[in-house]
Amino acid sequence: MDTKNIGLRNIEVADTKISCIDGEKGKLIYRGFDILDLTKNSSFEETSYLLLHDELPSKSVYSDFKNKLVEARVIPKQIILKGEIPDTETEKIFDICLVLHADHTFNASTFAARQVASTRAHMFSAASAAIGALSGELHGGANYEVMKMLLEIETEDKVESYIEEKFANGERIMGMGHAVYKTVDPRSQVLKELSKRLSEKTGQPWYKITNKVENVTADLMKKTRGVEIFPNVDLYSASIYYMLGIPMDLNTPIFAISRSVGWAAHIIEEKFAEAAPKPMLYRPKAVYIGKYAGPQGCEYIPIEKRTK
Repeated sequence: MDTKNIGLRNIEVADTKISCIDGEKGKLIYRGFDILDLTKNSSFEETSYLLLHDELPSKSVYSDFKNKLVEARVIPKQIILKGEIPDTETEKIFDICLVLHADHTFNASTFAARQVASTRAHMFSAASAAIGALSGELHGGANYEVMKMLLEIETEDKVESYIEEKFANGERIMGMGHAVYKTVDPRSQVLKELSKRLSEKTGQPWYKITNKVENVTADLMKKTRGVEIFPNVDLYSASIYYMLGIPMDLNTPIFAISRSVGWAAHIIEEKFAEAAPKPMLYRPKAVYIGKYAGPQGCEYIPIEKRTK
């Protein structure tokens, strides 16, 4: 298999004890626990402890951990979204979203963090690199692009013509397809149900529009290219955040808030070789395909003698 120019797809670069994806079966595991089990029974704080410490906390340890988090998170009033306490259902939906986004093995931002951490850089530097990677529209910025698409579509009856036009122009349908999952992304299953609940609660149309985007895209992919495509984590999370009243510009920052615990776990694992024999600086090899003028290289010509 050619391993160049494929974005490191399916290339095993390191061991990890933190999380695992089975792309064929559609499974995501945090420290041995199925993500679907965690969304039903755990919370973001408890899942954070699990990712950082490789075990679920006891009641007293969990209480102490939560107290430390509360002490450290002084939030200025001007950045509180609505200035009000959410109801229990809304709070739980948001908490589940945080659990689902907390880690996802060697994704683009996590790998960026680990690469920087391998240089023995400070954790803040490694996390900053991860944030930069997450901001891209093919990664953490994707749910922003999904919501832009939904707003452009406006109503359920316009979905089919919109998607058909995108297909005709060879454009990507944001929120559909994944580099690892060859079947349903387990996170999208949970988010789909949450989007439906919120849509029914608020009377907003975004679940129905999103669901039709999923179905029409899947049908067209099957008919035109003979392949199956499934929604990823971004398709339904976009409508959830929108119906929660969260400004679209904050979609990626919220993703970062959740994923920061995963980044921290991976940075620690990388810096201290918790899953490897010893720490190792990442230094991949590139194949040069640029200009070549023999063993001596290109001849330097003074600028006044250059003709072009």
